[in-house]
Amino acid sequence: MNTLAVIPIIFPLITGIVLTLWRCSSAYRHAYMILSCVVHVLFSTWLVVRTAVEPVIVMAIGGWKAPFGIVLTIDHFAALLIATAGIITLAVSVYTAGESKPPHPLRLPLMHFMLAGVCLSFSTGDFFNLFVAFEIMLMASYALLVLEYRPSDLKYAYSYLLLNIIGSGLFLAAGGLVYRLFGTLNFADISERLLFTMGTDNRVVIISVLMVFVYGLKAGMFPLFYWLPKSYAALPPAIGGLFAGLLTKVGIYALIRILNLLFNNDPLPLLILFVASLFTMIVGILLALTHRSIRMILSFNLIAHIGFMVLGISIFTGTSIMGTVYYMIHHMVVISSLFLIAGIMMNETGSDSIDKMGNLFKQRPLLSVLFGLQALALVGIPPFSGFWGKLIIIASGISMGSFIGIGALIISSVLTLLSMIIIWFRAFYSETDTVLVKHTSSLQYVSVIGLTALSLCLGLGSFYGTNAAMRATDQLQDLGTYQWMVNQAVVKPIGGVTNDAH
Repeated sequence: MNTLAVIPIIFPLITGIVLTLWRCSSAYRHAYMILSCVVHVLFSTWLVVRTAVEPVIVMAIGGWKAPFGIVLTIDHFAALLIATAGIITLAVSVYTAGESKPPHPLRLPLMHFMLAGVCLSFSTGDFFNLFVAFEIMLMASYALLVLEYRPSDLKYAYSYLLLNIIGSGLFLAAGGLVYRLFGTLNFADISERLLFTMGTDNRVVIISVLMVFVYGLKAGMFPLFYWLPKSYAALPPAIGGLFAGLLTKVGIYALIRILNLLFNNDPLPLLILFVASLFTMIVGILLALTHRSIRMILSFNLIAHIGFMVLGISIFTGTSIMGTVYYMIHHMVVISSLFLIAGIMMNETGSDSIDKMGNLFKQRPLLSVLFGLQALALVGIPPFSGFWGKLIIIASGISMGSFIGIGALIISSVLTLLSMIIIWFRAFYSETDTVLVKHTSSLQYVSVIGLTALSLCLGLGSFYGTNAAMRATDQLQDLGTYQWMVNQAVVKPIGGVTNDAH
């Protein structure tokens, strides 16, 4: 049954290939895409249920044992993120199906190729294939970035491409250093060697700092977030929502996974993360307040809230990691839905500037309610989903004496509220003579309503959400079980012959 661990990766790849060959835009093509996303969500939900009772699902590719072969490892943390990524892709697919203008034929397959890279990032058990997963994800994102850009916006793609290529080069260099030091790239094997033979080796600290830089760049952490705001704001709203929900969270996931599994005894990377989180939270939200473009405001809010997660990682207790896991899932859902809502607002008013919007509360009450609910969730007003993750991080920060970090988090949260109030009063409440351009498709409303309902469930059902985050954290910290299950995993290929490198 563990061979099914590859399905979240293979299924989007197959879907992407089919959609690449099936070029003509039609309702059937969109229906196939949505059906594929539904199947992915159902299967990933099954993974969530299964990993709740089984610590790690391990698949040894080709029957080769670790550390000599490639292994896929899916624990509860990875399963939760795979499921959330599938849900967001489903919502974006429904939203895309409702667009009045047919998207570029390559948009749909590239979305699924990117989902495959994201799912592989969450499920791989070694450094090299984490690099491969990042490259699959980034190559798809590069194509999506320039596919439907206006010529005047292409300049914003250069910083995205340049910084991510630099990050990829450093990632590959870090992988080479890891192999030179440990003689293996398998996570479980490295963690065993680090525990018993290399716990005080200063070279490990150098590698861990390099990893923090690489994954911090991917996550959009200060001062490495220059590539994110303008490139995201120039994307079509559907793709902006997909990028905002998925890409930066892969960097956060890698930080949690690598620091917990490999470098959990080194204080220097945690100190770097702590300082970076302070600047990310404050600088990000201050820059959000200086813009009038709704997508720029949301992009800088995204950066500020990456700082919340980085702070939780830097505190690095079981409680803070639990809060970070919960907050990651909440933020993936909420920020994606806000980008999609911004797309509906732009479609209705014909503008991205909040100064050219107005009176939407009277003219589009449903849209106003959806934005209001997700804005409250983003700010973290109880009992919405953003509150619980922040509360857990704050409690762990207080217990560890991290009062500066908690103060920065609270200030950034208050300023997030201010940025949402500015959008509300300008776009929804202020009186204006603005004439709405056109009505939005019901499919686009359906996608946003679905994500808003999920966000409400995360907030009102916080007992179940925190239990899932706690289970994910417990499995992350149980390195002995992880190592044992990876080392024992082997799948017999056809013919019953096992490839045993020993």
